[in-house]
Amino acid sequence: MNILSLYSAETFAALPQWIKDAKDLARPDICISLVGNKNDLKEERVINYMEAAKFSQENSVSFLETSALTGENVNESFMCLAKNILTKIENGIWGGIWFGGMGCERAF
Repeated sequence: MNILSLYSAETFAALPQWIKDAKDLARPDICISLVGNKNDLKEERVINYMEAAKFSQENSVSFLETSALTGENVNESFMCLAKNILTKIENGIWGGIWFGGMGCERAF
């Protein structure tokens, strides 16, 4: 899960590298969710919804906006990621547990 501050252009600019690092350190088909946090700071927002949604679609990651302050969509972001992981397991895409960077896989 990558957390993006919706009022920080720097975090948005860093996303491609964060996604690359996650795939390099875990596995290329890792489930990644982009979570736009601080949705409650409407006036200070720098990253608009369409920009973040387009990025997530182009990079095949899920996207959800949240507010840790109000609790909006916080649980939903974890549930979304868990459902994506479960779907990969059920569809046979993930047959075991990958230990990042060590190159060993263990079946369930």
